Amino acid sequence: MRYELLTRLLCLFFLVATVWLDSSARLVAEDRPVVEPATNVTEVAVGRLGPSSDLFDAIIAETQAVLGGATTIAVTESVTEASVVIAIDRSPSHELEVPTVIVDASGLGLAMPAHAAAIPVAAANVLSADFELMRRVLGTERSSVVVIVEPAWLAIDPELEPRLIDDTRARATDLRVVSLASIDEAPIEGVEAIYIPSGLTLDAKTISERWPDVPVISGRGRVDIDSGVLAAIERDGQRRLARRVALAVSDRLRGGPSSFSVPTVTGGQLVIDRNVADRLGIALPWALRLEAALVGTTPPADSMTLRDVMTRAIEANLDFSARQLRTAANEEDIARAMAARRPQLTVGLSGLMID
Repeated sequence: MRYELLTRLLCLFFLVATVWLDSSARLVAEDRPVVEPATNVTEVAVGRLGPSSDLFDAIIAETQAVLGGATTIAVTESVTEASVVIAIDRSPSHELEVPTVIVDASGLGLAMPAHAAAIPVAAANVLSADFELMRRVLGTERSSVVVIVEPAWLAIDPELEPRLIDDTRARATDLRVVSLASIDEAPIEGVEAIYIPSGLTLDAKTISERWPDVPVISGRGRVDIDSGVLAAIERDGQRRLARRVALAVSDRLRGGPSSFSVPTVTGGQLVIDRNVADRLGIALPWALRLEAALVGTTPPADSMTLRDVMTRAIEANLDFSARQLRTAANEEDIARAMAARRPQLTVGLSGLMID
């Protein structure tokens, strides 16, 4: 009787708990804010502030995916006629009445000026992480790095160079920034290493040809590895940045949030050109060879079989050759000495001729 009563009480408890959980789930679903989809926008004029680039094209593609296929995106250089303006590494010279997304694609952490009608979106500052990878490639023989930058970056953030120099010096690492300059103003002599930031639009081949005897390391990924650079750091930063900008454009069209947080730095993979390393005389540690992606060809080594190795070793060992000849001579002498003790066989031939 007691067991039956206990069973009924447990069944009643589970029934009440199930009803309560279901009701709570419905209340949470009803209280959850509903985000208006961006597909209600049928035509968007996107203004471009600055030159066209692969990043801008990626942003337009991601924005199209966010807004939906029913939305038509038209790119215009007239910012006053645009629905939203995308400024990549550019700062508007005046307050814009049009909603603007200011993008810091440099990867160096520019101090972008604030605008009332602008949403700042910044790429992750990967300089410190890239320098840690660069140190593994360059070793301890090189300590100073020249960073090639866009002239517009220094105009936007005049304190960028002293700030990065102080940051690298404060980290007390062997590798530090000594100069930030455009390719036309960077020194030719006395340069130990060149770093290409992730947001630089200049062709890497132009940089490697300008400094043919200097190791050039790119933060833009594998795309630069065939341009004469020593190594490239592969990350998925540009695609992630393009998606964040697309979300900012969508939110700006709907009057959404006014800022985006700076993303955290994700781990990068080194891609090293062995041909360039051999040409510059840089020895790659075996631990680095196991972790990095190696490209390029090295001169093929001589191949030989085990028999060939033994034959060459015997021929090169003069002591062994002398002992081998002495052994052969001793064997011949022994054979002659033992001949008298062996069974003797005499063979004769006789004949009779009858005439």
